[in-house]
Amino acid sequence: MKDKTVDKKKKNKTTKCFPSGGETGFTLIEIVLAMTLVAMVFLAIYSIYAQTIKYDTESRYEIIAAGLAQEGVEMIRNIRDENVLNGYEINEGLSNGTVCHPKVDSSGTVLCNKGGSADVYLQGSEGYSHYENDDTSDIKTPFKRKCEIDRYDDNDAFTVTCTVEWNSFARSDLMRKVEAKSVLTDWLKE
Repeated sequence: MKDKTVDKKKKNKTTKCFPSGGETGFTLIEIVLAMTLVAMVFLAIYSIYAQTIKYDTESRYEIIAAGLAQEGVEMIRNIRDENVLNGYEINEGLSNGTVCHPKVDSSGTVLCNKGGSADVYLQGSEGYSHYENDDTSDIKTPFKRKCEIDRYDDNDAFTVTCTVEWNSFARSDLMRKVEAKSVLTDWLKE
């Protein structure tokens, strides 16, 4: 029987919401300070995340630009190879000081487009190009590519420098660029 009386006492005992020690809970100032501290921590985490996204995108742009610059050199190399295989001078159509925007036409021939825009377009699964098709899916990229030809005196070699420029994603006031350079020779004469 003793056990039942103890249980009854426990059931009847009520707890007070406000202890009698004079402290009645958190004050409004304490709650505001705690919320401010939590907000500052979340803001710091968000700013780190945003910076990471910016620099990740900038790295991607740099990789794409390096590929576009190298592709430009390879397109000029293709023109040189076609010239050699067809019995022309290696720099036929590529005079000293020429600035061109290499592109591939619909038949697969590489052309050194000396006029027009340096803008680079993304054409779906076709890749990058210097001209915009009538297709509405073409996307103008932030990149501009140009290739410069500098001939040597002996006419058996020339230098190709392809430069790709874009406005920095991380800092809008900064212009970034990547260059690819190669010396092209008449490989049949070597």
